[in-house]
Amino acid sequence: MEKAKAAGDDLLTRIDAADDPGLYTGVAGIGYSLVELWKTTSDAKYRDGATRCVIRIRQLGENTFDIISGTAGIGLFLLYASHELHDPEALVLARCAADRLMETRAAETAGVSWADTTFQVVMPNFSHGTAGAAYFLASIYLDTKERRYLDAALEGGRHLISIAATEGNECLIYHHTPGGENLYYLGWCHGPAGTARLFYRLYQATHDPKWLQWVDRAAQSIIDSGIPEKHTPGFWNNVSVCCGSAGVARFFLDLYRIRGPQAEHRVKPELIVAQTGYMQGAAGIASVLLDVDAVERGKSPRFTLPDSPF
Repeated sequence: MEKAKAAGDDLLTRIDAADDPGLYTGVAGIGYSLVELWKTTSDAKYRDGATRCVIRIRQLGENTFDIISGTAGIGLFLLYASHELHDPEALVLARCAADRLMETRAAETAGVSWADTTFQVVMPNFSHGTAGAAYFLASIYLDTKERRYLDAALEGGRHLISIAATEGNECLIYHHTPGGENLYYLGWCHGPAGTARLFYRLYQATHDPKWLQWVDRAAQSIIDSGIPEKHTPGFWNNVSVCCGSAGVARFFLDLYRIRGPQAEHRVKPELIVAQTGYMQGAAGIASVLLDVDAVERGKSPRFTLPDSPF
């Protein structure tokens, strides 16, 4: 605990100078960590630090729309902060984030999509795509009951299904377009382990069992792929939460609850590193193993990140 508090004290010194508001890259992530530390230690300075994170996010605004560093992920932290801190400003800012997503959606032949103009390609899945944006809108609907948010989220889901490979009982959505229409990741970032979060959130919002069927199809796609024994172009020597085995394991662990060294970059398989972070590295892998241990002993997971519906 002393190490955790020392890390929290360091985070407190970084808030005001931080220039990245993101959930996995900046202030929103700092805020989440401080809330969890406050809940564990009851030390008010960490709660106050999390409130400062909300203020800093208001000052910074957002530049992109995605889960990793943009509006969708930041909005999820703001919803979390509004619950845990009872901070009305956090909910106001979350509504502003949702409204920005409503303004930036694009009509498609089926449904709507979101495309980040900072990338040269369109990535439709959870970390940088339509799945993540729609997930946040479905989440804020659960708080506000504003139907327009749910309608947009449902249209995002409809678009994803329209572009998915659905032969047999699968649901696989390509990594990117143009040029990546035949590349299928399987993990949290660009695969069914992440995009199924949207399907499950839509089920939570609508109670329509068809969305549970899409969750099942996403899971079946991973099972049928033959991983982890078999490597595929979208599932290589990566064992972390973002792209690899830990993310897939967490997905199946979450499904169960409701009913090391690696190559981070697929295009650089020779670059082998041992990482320590959450998304890529030991911290994320350890968190999954701790959750497996908790479930096996009939206990709840240690923590749930703001982008999880489970």
